[in-house]
Amino acid sequence: SVGLVGVMFPAEEPTDSTINELAELLEPGDMIIDGGNEGDEEYILAQLKNMGISWFKYLVATHPHEDHIGSLDAVIYNYPVGTAILSPREHTTRSYENLLTALSEREVETVDAKRGDTYALGGATITILSPDESDDWENINDWSVVMMVQYGRVKYLLMGDAETPVESYLLENNADLSADVLKMGHHGSNTSSKKTFLNAVHPTLALITCDKTEKA
Repeated sequence: SVGLVGVMFPAEEPTDSTINELAELLEPGDMIIDGGNEGDEEYILAQLKNMGISWFKYLVATHPHEDHIGSLDAVIYNYPVGTAILSPREHTTRSYENLLTALSEREVETVDAKRGDTYALGGATITILSPDESDDWENINDWSVVMMVQYGRVKYLLMGDAETPVESYLLENNADLSADVLKMGHHGSNTSSKKTFLNAVHPTLALITCDKTEKA
């Protein structure tokens, strides 16, 4: 895995599991964003144990595709969770139903992501840039929860699997997209990260979650 200023992205995995560990800098409590495929439970739980995670203040399911939420139910059953933030886009898959069942059985407070909402994690501020329940995106990827995480002067823009329509929306609505670190949308594929968007973000570091053989 690769550790970067309190943010850990498991490397060499095509799935998404982003763990923002700010406990050393902030108050106790962490945030996990997505949870890989259904078969990734062992790997993710081992990583969390190695990091010394004890609970999550926030759990985010960016959108209901299996490669992003497949093992979140295992996380919920193994760690206390304060609030779960979900994409407003629902689904009928087994992995999505497993997620909802785990949240219900563990009685986790669950809210839909809403554009403009903010959440505090110690000294960090998490702002939801997209989506909103009133949106009408056709592609499930574009229902991804897009977040700006800011701690002091450092900003992380986390795109989930959002594609160019969401990028265009954010640009057209004058969202402040400048960030030091960009977690690129849709695994860095050619459906995301158009030039005008990258110019607006102008990151020092861009991160892609994919395996060595995956092609755009």
